[in-house]
Amino acid sequence: MACAVVATPAAAQEWKTAGNPKAGTFFEPASVAAKEGAVYAKIMFDDTRAKRFEGKPYLSDVRYTRFDCERRTVADQKITKYESAQGRGAVVGEMVRTHAEAAAAMKPIEPGTQGDALAQAICGQLAQARSPAQPGK
Repeated sequence: MACAVVATPAAAQEWKTAGNPKAGTFFEPASVAAKEGAVYAKIMFDDTRAKRFEGKPYLSDVRYTRFDCERRTVADQKITKYESAQGRGAVVGEMVRTHAEAAAAMKPIEPGTQGDALAQAICGQLAQARSPAQPGK
């Protein structure tokens, strides 16, 4: 079963930066959810230089990504590449994995990378949401 990302980044309510703001890495806080033993989030990579996918240039991609916060591993479930920045314009290409394929593709998160910054932000948000409210805070 494949998961679909319903909203495009342009339609998303809010994107937050993760790590170095100049790196163009964002996640959508409203998308962070725990299910099936993993944490999922919608992520956007925005670049100022065009990259290529199957010979076609693209400036951004939006990902539905699976994190294992305890094991510090990550795998993309779905990647949609857009010709313009901020997930806009024509779709240049797409990769979709089933839940089982994404689970099998989990890789360690390298310390100090943008992936590490994303994992810290996303797993931190989930941990904060799960912690009981502290009186007086």
